[in-house]
Amino acid sequence: MGEKYSNPTVTEADGDFPGSSDKIEEVLTWMKSFDILIPKPSEARDYLREYDDIIDLLYFVCKITREKFGYGPQLSLEVFRDPESDYRNLTLYVRKVSYEANILDKLEELDYQYGDMLSDKKGYILVTTDFEKPKM
Repeated sequence: MGEKYSNPTVTEADGDFPGSSDKIEEVLTWMKSFDILIPKPSEARDYLREYDDIIDLLYFVCKITREKFGYGPQLSLEVFRDPESDYRNLTLYVRKVSYEANILDKLEELDYQYGDMLSDKKGYILVTTDFEKPKM
């Protein structure tokens, strides 16, 4: 299966991260330009308002995830809510039509690239898969 998206590669967009006062809207717009699905933008927006210290890191996480997986898989930014507590976090789901055996290894490699950067943040970003097919 060839590339699904015709957007520019991640490296072509390097350095184009916005820096204006409305960072939340800019990051959400930037994510859409990278074909990152945001099913409930108001939930993502609310989470980023509360945990604005992760906005710049979110750019990096999305960028390295696209570099690692390319444009074939669907990336979907969602607010995960633990049904047994008030815990929430931003989750970037990687969804594919078929999953290779080493997908969890790839996700772990991503965690090594950004996980330590979360240690001093109030918010949290997780890149994972739910082994679902892309939702269009």
